[in-house]
This record gives sequence, C-alpha cells and structure tokens, in this order.
Amino acid sequence: MVKNSRTPSRLDAIRSLNPPRRINVEARANPRGISRPLTVIDGGRRADVARIDDFWRIDDEWWFRPIVRHYYRVAFTDGRTGTIYHDLITGIWHTQHY
Repeated sequence: MVKNSRTPSRLDAIRSLNPPRRINVEARANPRGISRPLTVIDGGRRADVARIDDFWRIDDEWWFRPIVRHYYRVAFTDGRTGTIYHDLITGIWHTQHY
C-alpha cells in the first residue's frame, strides 16, 4: 500500500504520458482533398510508406476547441508500423505511439 503524502493535487502537475510528436510528411492529395502519406521524416530519419492499413477521421470538441484530424495506421518499407495523423486545422503532421 502507498502511504498518503498529504500533498494536495495540482492540475498543473498533470501531463500526457505519450504526447504526439511533430513530423514532416511528403503526401499527395486525392481528388477529394484527402492527403495520402508517401514518406515520413522523423528527426532526420526518412521512411517510405509501403501501405496504409487503416484510416479514420476524428471531429471532436467543436463547441470548445475544434479537433479535426485524419489518422493513418501505416506500414513502412523497412517493416516498421506506426500511427500518424494530419491536423486539418493547422496542417501539421504528428506521430503518436501507443
């Protein structure tokens, strides 16, 4: 059992355990305007996308601070997989590991 430290909780001490990381992506838009990622550049490391295994869109918090994103579960040519997303409000790409 963990002993109670009697320290009050603080909201400013809360942080994400796995925050998204900004990346650069070379992509091509289809006729509907949806970007298809071709290459991901993360910290100087370049990886070509072999295939997209899953794709979904998130529209959330429209009443507060809108979140509009296209998510991609991708497989790279070197065998790795990952999840990346395109923020449709800012135009910035991110990666997030789960």
